[in-house]
Amino acid sequence: MAGFKAKTDIAALEKATGIARSLAEAALPGVTDIVPAYATITVHFDPAQVPPGAGSPSDRMMELI
Repeated sequence: MAGFKAKTDIAALEKATGIARSLAEAALPGVTDIVPAYATITVHFDPAQVPPGAGSPSDRMMELI
């Protein structure tokens, strides 16, 4: 989950949904769902589908994001 230092308002919501839209358009490998809220974005992913590399699947997904 990613959070922003913005208070819960329209600007924060627009920022979160804009970033979520960009993540969806990027079609990152392994991502199964992207859930924006007022000032957060949760990215659900299948660890088995994250490209191999150093670190845990979560670490590698954060590098992709």
